[in-house]
Order: sequence, then structure tokens, then C-alpha cells
Amino acid sequence: AKSVFFPILEDLAKDVLKGVAEDYAKGCFGKLFSALTKDACYKALAKSLVILLEQMKEELLDCNISEQELRDWIDDVKTFTRSKSITEAFQQAFSSSQTAIDPTLLSKGWIETSKSNSLPAGFSWERIAKRFGRAVEKLRIEDQELREVLEAQTQLETADATRQLAGIPTTFNIEIYRDSLKQNHEYVDVKALDSTGVYYTQVKAWSVFVPQNVKSCKNYYPHILEIPPAHFDKIYGKEFPYGKEDVDRFKKEYLDQEPTPIMNIIDDLSLKKLVILGNPGSGKTSLLSYLLLKWVNTTDINRRYQEPLPILIRLREYDDWKYEDGKSLISYLDKGSLPYRLNQIELDKWLKDKDSILLLDGLDEIFESSNRSRLLNDIQYFCNQYPKTKVIVTSRVVGYDIKFLTNSGFEHFMLQDLDDKQIKDFLDKWHIEISPEDENKRKRLETALNFPSIKELAGNPLLLTMMAIVNQNQDLARNRIELYDQALWVLLHAWDTERSLEPYPELKNKIGYRKKREILQEIAQFMQSAPKETAGNIISEEKLEQILSENLKGFYAESIPIEPVRNIIDGLRKRNFILCHLGAERYAFIHRTFLEYSCAAAFQKQFRKNLSLDFLKEEVFAKYYKDENWHEVLCLLASMVEKDGHFEAIANYLIDEQTDTSNSHIFLATQCYLEVPNPQKFTSVRDKLVNKLNAIPTETWPERIKTFR
Repeated sequence: AKSVFFPILEDLAKDVLKGVAEDYAKGCFGKLFSALTKDACYKALAKSLVILLEQMKEELLDCNISEQELRDWIDDVKTFTRSKSITEAFQQAFSSSQTAIDPTLLSKGWIETSKSNSLPAGFSWERIAKRFGRAVEKLRIEDQELREVLEAQTQLETADATRQLAGIPTTFNIEIYRDSLKQNHEYVDVKALDSTGVYYTQVKAWSVFVPQNVKSCKNYYPHILEIPPAHFDKIYGKEFPYGKEDVDRFKKEYLDQEPTPIMNIIDDLSLKKLVILGNPGSGKTSLLSYLLLKWVNTTDINRRYQEPLPILIRLREYDDWKYEDGKSLISYLDKGSLPYRLNQIELDKWLKDKDSILLLDGLDEIFESSNRSRLLNDIQYFCNQYPKTKVIVTSRVVGYDIKFLTNSGFEHFMLQDLDDKQIKDFLDKWHIEISPEDENKRKRLETALNFPSIKELAGNPLLLTMMAIVNQNQDLARNRIELYDQALWVLLHAWDTERSLEPYPELKNKIGYRKKREILQEIAQFMQSAPKETAGNIISEEKLEQILSENLKGFYAESIPIEPVRNIIDGLRKRNFILCHLGAERYAFIHRTFLEYSCAAAFQKQFRKNLSLDFLKEEVFAKYYKDENWHEVLCLLASMVEKDGHFEAIANYLIDEQTDTSNSHIFLATQCYLEVPNPQKFTSVRDKLVNKLNAIPTETWPERIKTFR
């Protein structure tokens, strides 16, 4: 009797007769296609499809799907058998002497192609893959032409294995590998953080690294913390699996957790698969370098061979690697563009016999969904092949879907900002490494950290390192503006618009640092000034496109094409140092401090354009001083106009405000006074503040001004 899926084979036969099945066969057999006659290739393809279809039919029948019901599956199954995932699975079965196939390829192919039929409970691609592999192995032995190819493959593989195991060549040399790791990871790369040109190239990563704490992200998406409620449904809509009450509960569970030292998580033998999430600059890559150096710096060679072997792969580089003959994580370590080589056969044996740690850095940098799906399959395949190996994946939290690896048994943890002790430990280590004789510089930076907004940034390891560099030459405690300006200089130079504008020569090399700052200021001013119900750290892609288009007008005589604008936004999504993509066409600043600073700079620019104190008083300070969400912006703006000689006028305007009975104007004026670089110049302002504050009970003073006496 004909199989219920026989029409699929009939369609294949028709395609063969029409001469349109050759590409399909080539995809299924790869290099093996040229080693076979066409007739033998098509015969092998048909027999393999029969095997796969029969296994699917039996699996569905076992799940109580009747033969009559299976007829409704024919269109979906046909599309499935012609999918790219199935051609990759067939290549796996025929490209070497091993006939095993990865069941995740079958699962992926069905998910991507099936439109109407959901697989029933109990259906197992793993069972199908195993039975298919055994049946194909039998087919290759029984068919004469396939058997000859199989024997040739076996001989080549045996000869290659013998040659490599004999050391001709043997590239898997642990001590050479150790030297390479030391050479490539020993020093902290701070060149990009230092605009002075005085590079600190002798800062040893091992000497200054401070392990952070983490919190579990089991039920929680950490990047929704700052999303205004009015935008919540627009971003998540029907796709978000929880109601707002669930989110509040998950958020509370997350925030109430006691932070755990990251090294406790890494050293926990029961946690074999980890995803470490964090914001840009939060220390993800530094953590992986530290784990490499921890092994490198184990001086006892016997102990070193007993310690888990650390292996690092930058996932963006792996994604860019083009390798046709069975690309995998382990083949990349042997043949990829790396400063070292780990012989695949030797490494395979090592990973199966000994404990190791595979470090996969930057999953968020794989943007194409098909490439990311293939990578996730590669990760899962590696985990299945080498269960003794601990696997640690890092990713920025924005752009990562917690579902990516949850179903593969990975536990997710979020890096926390450095706490007070960790910040102090870093500064102590840094100054021992850079300027051990200059105790004043360390104390100067510690003093600067008394400012809440500076301390908030200091929790980010990248920005703390930047502060330590800037502190070598200036006092941050009285130069917050210079610190933010320096930080933005670094981050804006990292915003690579040139790559996005490659196809547009009229724009390439035209959007420099100044133009980027102007764009950022306009974005920040729009976000900060939005109506209260939608105000916050968020902007729509439509508004972002509008702002960018307006800023590109000067480069075009006619209308602005939308393509370069969208290319720039796409670059922001992929290299999100300043703005990050939240999803559903919404963007946000990574650090709110830079939103506030850029907004203040926008007002300063407007003031300098018309030199109108009335504009500052009436359109900015009078309009916003009662709203605490604006106080940081106004304090920064007051410090900026101090350079123009107008601080005293602004301070007096606030102090003399007669209509406010809440004392907001006095508290804000005090904050502004405390943060100007040279407050001693303004004795009359101080005297007026003392008189006003003496009449206000100190228990009602905001925390930030309690140092004022």
C-alpha cells in the first residue's frame, strides 16, 4: 500500500523529470553530489526521503493522529522536506562516515515552515533523528555506489586522524595555547577611553579586575524596569506572556534577591549552562578574560592540567566565519580566524575526557534571526556532544530574549552594578597599578563619588575605568560636566555612523562628533519634555527618524531619503552604547545620566544662541523646577551657564521665587550651588540660601543637600 505521504515523492519525481530538482539534491548532499552519478544521487535522495517520511508517519501515528488525519498534513510536510534545515540535516548524514543528524535541525525546519499543523504532545524529533540515522547507515552499506563513497570517506578520516594523532602536525599544545591567551588578554585595552593620547597600556587585567555580583533572571526581563506604563502595551502587546500584575511580582522577586558573587555561580558544579546578561560596559567581556587569566596564572603545571580548560569564542567573529564543511563551534577552534589553533581531533578527545569551560561572548551581536537560530542550534549541539564542559554565554540584556536558551537548560543571571566595596577595591587596585605614589588622586576620585549622579555611573565598570583615567589629570568632584563630556566623546566615537552610510557618499565622513552631539541633544530634549503620561527614557522610532531626517537636511538639495536614516538607526540597534532598542520600534538611553546631560546641553545651546536670561528663567527653570524629574537637568544646566557668568542670576531667580510654598525652589537652588565648580565665588548666594534654609526644618531637606551647612 502506498504511504499517506506518497504524493510528496511523486512531486519529487516530477521535479527530477523537469530538471528542477538538481539544486535541491545539491543542497542535500553538498560535495558528495559531485562524487555520485545523478541517478545514484536522486535514488539516494528518494530513499532517504522515504525513510524520513515513514519515521514521521510512525511518530504521528504513535501520537494518535489517524491516517485519514495525516492527509491534511501533506502540504506542511512537503514544505518541511524542502526546507534549508532538512538539506542541512541530509548533509550531516552523508558528509562523513558518521550518519547521525542533529534533531534540532528537524525541529527548526518544522517551526519555520509549518503553517497549519501543531505537533501533538509526545512527538519526538530525537526519536526520528536516531531512527533516521540508523536507517541511512544501513542504506549506505547496502547500496553499492553509496558504499564505495562511504568506504572512501572512512579511509580519508582514518588517515587524517592517524596523521594528526601522530603529531603531523599536532597543534593542540596546552602550553603554547596558554602563552597565546596571556599575550592576547593580559592587559586592559583602555586606548579607546583616553582622548588625551596618554594610553595606559600597562594596566594588567588580572591586577585590576573586581568580580561582580549577579541576580537570577528566572522569571524576569530586567530591561523593562524603566519603561513608562503608557508604553508597556505598545512594546509587548500580545506577545508579552504575562499581565502587569505578574510583571510587578517578578520585578519585586528580582529586586528583593540578595546578590550572589558571580564566582560562586561559576564555581557551582551543578550549574553547567549559564547566560550572563548585562548592559554595555557592565563587565561581561572582562569577566570572560578574567576566567581565562585565572587558568593562565595557575603556576603549578600539574594543577593547571587538573583545572577546567577555558576556551573563548567571540560570537560575532564566529558568525562572520565562512566554512562550508560542517561549520561548528569545535571546527571553528581548529580552522577559524583565531590567534591560536586547537586541533579538532585532540580537542574533541580532551572535551570528552576532561572538564572544560566554553566562553561564548556577545550573543546579542548576532542580529540576523536565521544566523542566530543556527548559532543557538550549534550551542545546543555542543552541549549535547560535550556534557562535561561548562558553557557560559554573555549578552547585553537589551536585544536578548530570555527564551533563546531557557528551553536548552541554561540558567540566566544579570550582572549587578559594582557596590561600594567593589568600587573601592577597583580604585585601590587601579592606583597601585598606575600611580602607587600618588595617594591624593585616589582620595580625589573617592571624594567625587560622594555626588550621587557620579556614583551611579561608577557602578558601571567601563565608566568607572573612564573616571579613573580622567581623574589622573583633573578633579571630577567639581567637573561633572567635563566627565560627562569625556564619557560622551568616547561613546559617540563608538557610534559608528560611517559603516551605516557606506552607500551614501554625500553623507559619509560628514556626521562627526559635533553633529552626533546635536542629534543626541535633540533626542534627549524631546524625551525629557514629553507629556507627563509618556515622559521618560523612551522615544519612538518614528520620532527618531524625524529628528535624524531634520539633521541630515543640510546635506541634500532635495528631499531626504529615508534609507540612510534607517541605516543609522539600525547601527544604533546593533552598537547600542548610548541608545538601545527596547523592541516594538522604541528606543532608550542606556544610562539616564546621558539623557539628562544632553537635555541640559540642548538648553545651553539655545541660550547661547539668543543670550536671553529670560528664556532660561521663564522657559526652563520656572517651567520645570517643581518637578523632581527635572532637578538633575536643571542642576547640570546651572553648572553649564556658570561658565558664561550667569549662575548667580539663575540662583537668585530661584531663591526669590514668591509663589512656591513647597520650598522646591530653595532646595533646587541649594543643589545647584553645591554642584557648581567654584561655589566659593558666590558668597551672596550662599548667604541668602543660609537664611532661607534656617527657616525650613532640616528633616524635610532632600538627602542631596544635607551636606550644606
